[in-house]
Amino acid sequence: MRLFVTGWDGLLGSSLVPLLQESHEVTGVGIQDGDIADGTWLFPRVSAFRPDWIIHLAAMTAVDACEEAKDEAYRVNEEGSAIVAEAAFGARAGVLGISTDYVFDGKKQTPYGVEDPVNPLSVYGHSKWLGEEALGRYDSRWAVVRSAWLYGPGGRSFVSTIRNLLNTRETIKVVDDQVGSPTYTEDLARLIEGLVRREPEGIYHGVNRGAASWFEFAQEIARCFGFDPNRIQPTSTEEFGRPAPRPPYSVLDGSRAENVSRVTMRSWKDAVHHFIENQSWD
Repeated sequence: MRLFVTGWDGLLGSSLVPLLQESHEVTGVGIQDGDIADGTWLFPRVSAFRPDWIIHLAAMTAVDACEEAKDEAYRVNEEGSAIVAEAAFGARAGVLGISTDYVFDGKKQTPYGVEDPVNPLSVYGHSKWLGEEALGRYDSRWAVVRSAWLYGPGGRSFVSTIRNLLNTRETIKVVDDQVGSPTYTEDLARLIEGLVRREPEGIYHGVNRGAASWFEFAQEIARCFGFDPNRIQPTSTEEFGRPAPRPPYSVLDGSRAENVSRVTMRSWKDAVHHFIENQSWD
């Protein structure tokens, strides 16, 4: 299969691209190649490669930065997705985009399924939801995988941030009133590859199993690195303060994606232990 990946040098792309290259012909573009919302350079690249699928990872993902730079967030996340969808349509390719748990408002207390209505609270969540809609704008194959709380070896993440803070501070505060689905990029990459093999259609949720607050996630990270987890102290979202609102509960039900891809996602605790134990942290 011929696969074209946008944002292939980002956090998820760094795990996904090497996996795809084991079985597929893969090319792609990163942030240094050009503006994803400008089709004048992207269309010929896609057309020349003739992909079976475009996997669209490129996005503005800094939640608070999106709140403060709204026009840029919508341009990249909505208009960029529309350009990628148009490129896929022109090349007669399918398109699979990555979205976020932040399309939900967090008012549920049970995991969100793919059929649940969206109601984003932030510019980031709203721009990503509009990006989902843009991917289905043309008469071509399309799918969306919503994921959450990503970390992995391809760049800065919550795991590396907590480790760095524990190396420099005696205690740190982490919010305990936001609950979600911590997800390892290498596990998500296997799920995406399994979906693409099986001609996905519509919305999927791709996350490691289980749920945790940021506080619980941080304590588990501390344990994995051999730090005293009691050095992590709970705080509230209100006290912590951030420009963008977050959903208090955004756990995702990934059963549909697992069934279609035939990939079973491990628990978030098993995943974070595997990641930390198998990385060089010099």
